[in-house]
Amino acid sequence: MPQAAATAPPVAEVMAELDSPTPEDCTSPFAPVWIGEMVRRQPQG
Repeated sequence: MPQAAATAPPVAEVMAELDSPTPEDCTSPFAPVWIGEMVRRQPQG
């Protein structure tokens, strides 16, 4: 896990550069990726 902790700050910096404000009436460009990942993580049954 220490390797993951060492990777987190650079990843956070890159994400901050990609972060862009989303107007109130719009969907974030990351929403489809996030929704797909949340659906994938749901327990099957």
